[in-house]
Amino acid sequence: MDLNQKIIAGLLLAFFLITLLRIFRTPLRLALKLLMNTALGFLALWAVNATAAGRTLEPIPQGQDVLIVIGEGLDRARIETQLHR
Repeated sequence: MDLNQKIIAGLLLAFFLITLLRIFRTPLRLALKLLMNTALGFLALWAVNATAAGRTLEPIPQGQDVLIVIGEGLDRARIETQLHR
């Protein structure tokens, strides 16, 4: 391949890449936004330590003695045994 063929191949490749970027600009932008939002969501979860392994129930000094539990078919005795371990 001589220099002229390499220049032509480079120009064709550049034209092809520019065309692909123009065609897929909107889907790529949407995918990048989705990726950024997902990363920010995981960062927020990490920041507040809201993972399943990280949840703990600790007494609050001078806190209230009332716990409101919302749900169907709850067993009060079982909830009390879980809280008073």
